[in-house]
Amino acid sequence: MEMTNKTLKFPWPPTPRPEHWDEEVLFLDSDSYFADMLAGIENARMSIRLETYIFSPGVLARRIVEALVAASHRGVTVRVLVDGLG
Repeated sequence: MEMTNKTLKFPWPPTPRPEHWDEEVLFLDSDSYFADMLAGIENARMSIRLETYIFSPGVLARRIVEALVAASHRGVTVRVLVDGLG
């Protein structure tokens, strides 16, 4: 397979990024992790950037997608990147 370089054009001007993170949270179980993720999506006001390499069909995936769609309908910019190679 031959690979070639391509130029990608991104939205300009770029979305401002935070200068630093205020805190880090260590999750000891997936229930609290996904509950916090859903709360973050539901409380987002400006933008959501979700990057993941595992996104399998199921009840939880449906809840996340529904929350992302609802956020988009509220006017939140939603960007999702799923790495299909893992």
